[in-house]
Amino acid sequence: MLNWSLKEIRVVYEKFQRRSNTNTPFIDKIFFCKLVPFTRSNAAYIFDSFSRKKEFISIYEFLCILTICSYTHFINKIHFFYVLFDLDCGGDISLNELLIVFKSTITGYCKLTDTTLPNNQKLEKFAKLMFLKSDI
Repeated sequence: MLNWSLKEIRVVYEKFQRRSNTNTPFIDKIFFCKLVPFTRSNAAYIFDSFSRKKEFISIYEFLCILTICSYTHFINKIHFFYVLFDLDCGGDISLNELLIVFKSTITGYCKLTDTTLPNNQKLEKFAKLMFLKSDI
């Protein structure tokens, strides 16, 4: 799972976009197993690890972790995040979209490492600071 290319990750994301019947980023185990190129048992294991005993996982959390762990240059990872999270197709990343990037990435990381998630106020404060200091 840790040596995926961005091309492989993009394929999963495109499959999600084509097969998703709703605008929600949450998927169940059955849908997840159809998206990822693993055996059903391996996909179920990964889902269970990410879900923490819940019925759904966020596709964005999963894709963020795959992207961070992918074997590619960090500039390519940032570009992929830009494509993934420009949700309104406005050509830039808004503060709300940046907050979704941070929440998805940090939540996915905490689930992967079984770490305590920081509270939303800290994440929002960090996202606002990064937004003000960046030229997105």
